[in-house]
Amino acid sequence: VTKTTKAHFGRAKLAPLTDGPSWSSCLGGLVVSSSVWVSGLRPSWDFTVFFLRNGDQVAFGTHWEWRGFGRLSPALRARLGALPALFPPAPTHDEYLWAPGAAVNVKLRWGALKFKRLLATEGEFGSWVEDPGEFLLFPLGAATLAQLGKDLGVSMPAALPRRVDREALLNLLQNAVPPVRRVSVRKLRVLREWEDRGMTTPVTVDTAEISEPESSFSVGLEHADRRALARCLAALGLASELRRMNYLEAIALWAEGLRVADGNA
Repeated sequence: VTKTTKAHFGRAKLAPLTDGPSWSSCLGGLVVSSSVWVSGLRPSWDFTVFFLRNGDQVAFGTHWEWRGFGRLSPALRARLGALPALFPPAPTHDEYLWAPGAAVNVKLRWGALKFKRLLATEGEFGSWVEDPGEFLLFPLGAATLAQLGKDLGVSMPAALPRRVDREALLNLLQNAVPPVRRVSVRKLRVLREWEDRGMTTPVTVDTAEISEPESSFSVGLEHADRRALARCLAALGLASELRRMNYLEAIALWAEGLRVADGNA
């Protein structure tokens, strides 16, 4: 990790999957509690972004989110491009794990397994948690495999292995009932900020130009306060141009060979 920005660690407390190493345990004790402040830039909200040596970013914590997919008009592209960027553009390759009963956003990133959980929905906004204890390095243990099966809504083999590497995990998921599908998503991400008068912290604007499995664009708004998201959403004019859905919904479409850029919700 080369630097951190924006926040203290999220308040969410999830039971850790302790039968395998977590990514947070490999940060030399940096992620230690929900009350520790990250050194660096001004404090913001309960969401921590780590900037990695490979140019990518990973976020931990709790936040409200609005997300949309589609194609950008020149005017919207200009509005987004005018927002200050936190980091340079970062190419990202995620492999999402999906089955028809999946209730959790699960993906493979940088040789680790990462979970993103939906806590609540209010209108067009969702509250999500990304726990550093659920960014798990390989090999994975039997307890993690059992929980993964529950999160994806699949039946795993009765006798789970004590440890699996990445390839063994993918083979195991192919034999689940129903089989778990892997959806490859390549994108160029830029994290930006939007701020208005009277706001104490900016809204994080996560923009991603998607090249696989289709040519599309994703814009996510993230903040601790839903009202801040509503203000940003209206100011940027996103709802009229993008199809509102979260990544779990987008992955369900891609897994069935459909396109998120078709139509506007």
